[in-house]
Amino acid sequence: MPEIIDLLTRFDILIKCIDVSTLKKSLSASFSSFIDFEAKLWFANDDGYSLYYLLLVNAPESINEKNRLIALKRYEILDTPAKLEFDDLTQLASLICQTPISLISLVDETRQWFKSRVGIEVCETYRSLSFCQHAIEGSELMEIADALEDERFCNNPLVTGEPYIRFYAGAPLTTPDGHRIGTLCVIDQVPRRLSREQRDGLVRLARHIMRQLESRVDHAKLIQSSGALRESYERTEQIIESALDAVVAMDMDGLIISWNPQAEVIFGWSAGEVIGQKMSQVIIPPSYREAHEHGHRHFVQAGQTKVLNRRLKFSALRQDGTEFPVELTIAKVMVGGKAQFSAFIRDLSEWNASEAKLARASDLLRAVGRLQSSFISRGSICAAETFEELLQLLLNFTGSEYGFVAEVLLDEQGQPYLKTLAITNIAWNVEMQDFYEKHKAKGLEFRNLNTLLGAAVVTGETVISNSPATDPRRGGLPPGHPPMNSFLSVPIKQGAEMIGMVGVSNRPGGYDMALVEEIEPLLSTYATIIRGFQFAKQKESDQHRIEALNSDLEVRAGELAAALADKMREKRERLDALEEHAATLERRVAERTDELVRTKQQFQDLFEFAPDALVMTNTEGIIQMTNHRAERLFGWTHTELLGQPLEVLLPTFTKIESSVMDGVFFEAVEKHSLLGRCKDGTEFPLELSLSPVQTEDGALLAVALRDISERRQLEQELARISSHEQERIAHELHDHLGAYLAGIAFRFKSLAETLDRLAIPEAANAQQLVGQVNEGIDLVRNYARLLAPVDMELGGLEAGLSQLGKEMQAAFRIECRVEVATDLPPLTPEQSMQLYRIAQEAIRNAIQHGNARLVTISVLCEPNHLKLIISNDGKPWSPNPQRKGGLGLRIMRHRAVNIGGTLILPADSADFTSVTCLLPLRSAVAINRNLNSNS
Repeated sequence: MPEIIDLLTRFDILIKCIDVSTLKKSLSASFSSFIDFEAKLWFANDDGYSLYYLLLVNAPESINEKNRLIALKRYEILDTPAKLEFDDLTQLASLICQTPISLISLVDETRQWFKSRVGIEVCETYRSLSFCQHAIEGSELMEIADALEDERFCNNPLVTGEPYIRFYAGAPLTTPDGHRIGTLCVIDQVPRRLSREQRDGLVRLARHIMRQLESRVDHAKLIQSSGALRESYERTEQIIESALDAVVAMDMDGLIISWNPQAEVIFGWSAGEVIGQKMSQVIIPPSYREAHEHGHRHFVQAGQTKVLNRRLKFSALRQDGTEFPVELTIAKVMVGGKAQFSAFIRDLSEWNASEAKLARASDLLRAVGRLQSSFISRGSICAAETFEELLQLLLNFTGSEYGFVAEVLLDEQGQPYLKTLAITNIAWNVEMQDFYEKHKAKGLEFRNLNTLLGAAVVTGETVISNSPATDPRRGGLPPGHPPMNSFLSVPIKQGAEMIGMVGVSNRPGGYDMALVEEIEPLLSTYATIIRGFQFAKQKESDQHRIEALNSDLEVRAGELAAALADKMREKRERLDALEEHAATLERRVAERTDELVRTKQQFQDLFEFAPDALVMTNTEGIIQMTNHRAERLFGWTHTELLGQPLEVLLPTFTKIESSVMDGVFFEAVEKHSLLGRCKDGTEFPLELSLSPVQTEDGALLAVALRDISERRQLEQELARISSHEQERIAHELHDHLGAYLAGIAFRFKSLAETLDRLAIPEAANAQQLVGQVNEGIDLVRNYARLLAPVDMELGGLEAGLSQLGKEMQAAFRIECRVEVATDLPPLTPEQSMQLYRIAQEAIRNAIQHGNARLVTISVLCEPNHLKLIISNDGKPWSPNPQRKGGLGLRIMRHRAVNIGGTLILPADSADFTSVTCLLPLRSAVAINRNLNSNS
């Protein structure tokens, strides 16, 4: 073996035959300081022996290899997919250095792996063959002008064979703590040298690559911090939900026997004051006492009641006589063999106020989402309309009379000033109206910031003034200016930079910080759209400047060519000038390219920090991009979702997509309600907005998603209240109005008979009134039957629709056919009732608006859907897609969405008018399960 090692140290060895694996084991034992080796063996043939050579790579003494590898692993970048931001940098390196090959090479333990590559197909090579192994030994750029002239590389297979490297230049990728983990290198197949500018550009690009790697590490830490914040939030929620309510116990006689401290806080009575008193006399308002005592007596006598173990909402009475909303749960317990009642009472005053505030916030978020989607889809060409809509939304939400939206710009001296993007017209005379019309499109500028208007820009803080006339920050108003009773201005920031400001005035009651917190989602949208608007303007300006540079280059090149033909003696001087200009242009192009890269990153930030969950798919529904909110909403990471079909998150999306593509919706599909599925399999209701987006890579679909679980519960409660109100109105119509009209008819009949006996000519008119009143009685009874409740638990949907058909035939003298499939799946009473009400409303519209004489109700069961169709022979109805529809149409659509379905109206029809409710069977089962669990 020593002889072999002696030969190997000279790299040229003649061997007839040897076992390569045995050789490697022996060399590893003999050269423990070597970290890698590569061997190529050519066996003997008929012509003689071939060359066997071994390349040995020793860990450089100038680097701490163990710590360097630890630093490399810390970035978690090895074997990751290609990224555009890195590919752009390698492409830029090739453009700057004018080389066919450029690489981002990371030197691992036994290999060099290419994060990005231009000009070669392989993604890694052995470290033993690597030029970069030598480049990371020093901190400066390593340049090999001709590898064949360098004794370190002249026999390297990458030099003597593919890819025939002759020129190499590599800038080390140095971590903040000084470890060199790889290089940004450029390679050519001909000898050459880099210019000073090219070397400097390569080093700068290497530093930018390290900033990208550091950003990946920071991003991972941010995700980890977000998870910790979510856990903290969940713990806080559990602590809040465990707060105690008022607990009151009473005996079978209705006397209070227990009154906990929280009850004292809520009602104001001490335990000593109320124990032994009747509960109805202490906390039940006078208007409810009779009903309460009646229910109590009924339970004592019959042993049954509907109020036990249920959550009831009603008004309670405090010690001071004020009524307030509470939630009551009564449970029967046995203590010492005696029955008692335990009442758990929760004060809903703050809850109701929060619900009202939540409703306002929900309306605001919906409007914000719509405007944001509109801006994304329409772009900066419609920015003026978008800002006008945002301003109007702010005015309506705050109840203000005047307002403006402005961006903060810097003048030539670097001083900030305001330029309006949208402003209320407050012109008080013809001169001011002309001034407003002249400057509205380009924006009004406010450069004097020593006023109440400019205080927010100067201080960077929110300004609230509910007495502007005496505010020391005021600057005064011009003569004739409308009075200003209150004023609010809020700076719009992105990070630490102030990019805009909004201001409103004359809100009744003035402004406070609580209102500022309520409009925070709107302010965030202002920031996003203003930044997007600025980016679009900057991009357009950059494009014009590049085009101007290109045009200028063409003109100057032509002039230079003419001058060269006329003045050959000046050839050398003009050629030098042209080279200098080309270098300047190349540097400017590089600078503009860097700006475009930053602009693209800023646009990605706009997508990432949108208030809604956003998912971008291609035309086949494959996920291309997601933002952080989508990851938090569904529990999937961005990497896990890339390349997955959208059905992973939205199981029923294909059904919606097919409906949209077939054009069955008469309205533009902006929002839709359906179920989303988390990574753990749980499902929840979502509101979805679809926006097509055209990009340079093709058409994409922007899907905006919002969790509407809480809103769905509120809608179900509203539907229950609506049904109860219909039942009450039906009772009033039948029992009170019907009886009242019957009495009137009887009096008219008596009057007619009296007039007839007296031979008075008006007797005929009185008899006509009797007929008209009787017709009114029939009409009232028909409407009462339509509003009366239907018991779906007995006969189900089929029995309910059959009864509806009979009632419609009797009430309106039409023919009504009912066709129900025999293989209907099980439906809950809630689903059956909503489908029944949709059919009822559709028939009523067909009769009232279409003069229909034949109505057909069909219920079909398809593989994935339950389909309810109500068709008629009345006048065709083609609603205007721009209208929201009448009350009946909105109610039908609301009922369909409430059970997870879709209401479909034909855009055009030549013979029939029809209404279709499409209920996905799988969606129905999931919604039932969610409703039951929520209940």
